[in-house]
Amino acid sequence: MLPSLPARAESGASGDTTGFRPLLSFPVTDTVDVHTAPLGSRLIVRVGHEADADGTSLGWYAGVYRLPLEPASRNLLYHSLRWHGPYPTELFAWSHRSGYFPDDRILPVYGWPYDLHLVCRGCVTEGDSAHVHFTAGTVEVAWRRLPHRNPAAMK
Repeated sequence: MLPSLPARAESGASGDTTGFRPLLSFPVTDTVDVHTAPLGSRLIVRVGHEADADGTSLGWYAGVYRLPLEPASRNLLYHSLRWHGPYPTELFAWSHRSGYFPDDRILPVYGWPYDLHLVCRGCVTEGDSAHVHFTAGTVEVAWRRLPHRNPAAMK
């Protein structure tokens, strides 16, 4: 298995023409609870593993939080606290299989001048509708700094 590879948020060169810089990359089948990397000096990116009550891996969810990280910290990738249901910050096996969200998505960091690029590259699932799980692929997270702040999230 490949380890999580944090990148320096201040690195300059990037081969990506959209301006995104690599931050994390790990197998979608990884069993680590959470991968983290700094985003500048005041934010942290967390990509956490999610499993059901039986321990079956559902996939991953991404978040960006202000530092210092506290238990009630708000995920700055959410546009509103009133949202219910699936959200594009999730890379879950069932939503990958159904095509609910694209495998390659750009998420604004609300209230901050950053975008996050979340990719499920080459992801493959197996299982029935009750126990869909990933068997192959890579989670990739990249970031870019914007010339302006994204709008603030709704309350």
